[in-house]
Amino acid sequence: MYQGLSRQSCGRSRFPRHQTPAAKTFLIFKVNGYVAGRILSEKGTLFVATEARVDAEIEVGMAVISGTVNGNVIGHERVELSPGAVIMGNISTNSLAVRPGAFFHGDCCVWSEKNGDK
Repeated sequence: MYQGLSRQSCGRSRFPRHQTPAAKTFLIFKVNGYVAGRILSEKGTLFVATEARVDAEIEVGMAVISGTVNGNVIGHERVELSPGAVIMGNISTNSLAVRPGAFFHGDCCVWSEKNGDK
């Protein structure tokens, strides 16, 4: 199972740092089906397609979500929820866009500074 974010106000990463090096290297990752676990790439871009389902803790540079995500999302640069997106978890990011038709259930924290300050 995943280890959730701490209940601190909304600091950047709270994931353990024992990830495999390969997990930190992707630049673009598109999910068209089902993924579970943990997705980590602080500078990478994650696309979750309309038909996709992700049961994972996510920490990426940018996330564009059109499908279903069950888990917390950290987007160091941006998180975008497209029409039809369903997010069941917390979102922490520098920039958040929620398009009409997206559904989000959780807490949200948008950083005002590039370094993660509120």
